[in-house]
Amino acid sequence: MVTVAGIDDDPDFVAVTAAGFLFEGAGRPLDAYDFRSSLGRALQARAGPLGRLPLPLPSPYLQGLDWSQQYEEDGGVSGNLYLFGRLRPKGSPFAGYYFYALLFKVPLAVQAALWAALAAYVVRRKRFDFRRDEVYLLAPAAAAAVWFGLFFKAQVGVRYVLFAVPPLLVFCGSLLKGWEGFGPWRRAALLLLPLWQAASVLSWYPHFLPYFNELIMDRTRCYRVLADSNIDWGQGEWYLRRYMKAHPGAVVNPGGPTAGRVLVGVNLLTGVFQPERYRWLRENFEPVGSVAHTYLVYEIPPSALARIARGEGGGATPAPVSRAPRSTAPGGRPPR
Repeated sequence: MVTVAGIDDDPDFVAVTAAGFLFEGAGRPLDAYDFRSSLGRALQARAGPLGRLPLPLPSPYLQGLDWSQQYEEDGGVSGNLYLFGRLRPKGSPFAGYYFYALLFKVPLAVQAALWAALAAYVVRRKRFDFRRDEVYLLAPAAAAAVWFGLFFKAQVGVRYVLFAVPPLLVFCGSLLKGWEGFGPWRRAALLLLPLWQAASVLSWYPHFLPYFNELIMDRTRCYRVLADSNIDWGQGEWYLRRYMKAHPGAVVNPGGPTAGRVLVGVNLLTGVFQPERYRWLRENFEPVGSVAHTYLVYEIPPSALARIARGEGGGATPAPVSRAPRSTAPGGRPPR
């Protein structure tokens, strides 16, 4: 069992962690690492003779911690941070970013089950042993809420906090304690939750990465809340190629205002990358569809572009109007 003093005091944790990495690099001393983060380098500088002692943890585990720390220090790999239509440079995080990400990305059925489990736990707390059981489920989530919700700077996707969700799902199992004494309505409500979750998630098949729950009913408007790897991590390229074969006249990621059918990647549209490039599009037009939820489809009439060129639209015109289809490289967002 992990002790309160810390995971490093537990030999079982060290052994299991080393075995999970096939003991790769186990026994490597601290001085042998080339750390990227300032914290890692500071630990090396202050270790003195201890830096030559072998460490029991595998090297990929320690390198992963170091890389995560570097991400936190730098605020991410590249691009701007984005939330609710607002942009900030990396290293200037939004307050509560991950709370909002979880609110919109975690199925509502799971959120309802969690709140119900917490309420039921408070009411029936005498039936539980918090120090023996629930502390190991709720403490990681509480620590993640404080660190990622208030301090973590790399706000590029909900994936950073998904590790805190499985323990909470286990905690939700407490709702079933005393099932044999439940009435029909209570049983029906508990059975409805997994059915609701399954229907919600499967309705996005096969595009599960850009999933948003029912707080956003129009799926072409998800970009107004979140972007980056919450929606696009390069997984839609195959679907884009198939779409372009069926619609050869469409233009992907044009270099300037373009009439006709236009497709733009979410991270370019929102300004995560090249924020001024598609200001003319996001401030004047609404998408009419999407490709794999990662490329938004627009129908741009030439007359609308002419009005923008005359200064009658809401956004700037960064380049001359083009009506001829141009083929440009898709993408615009390196994996982060």
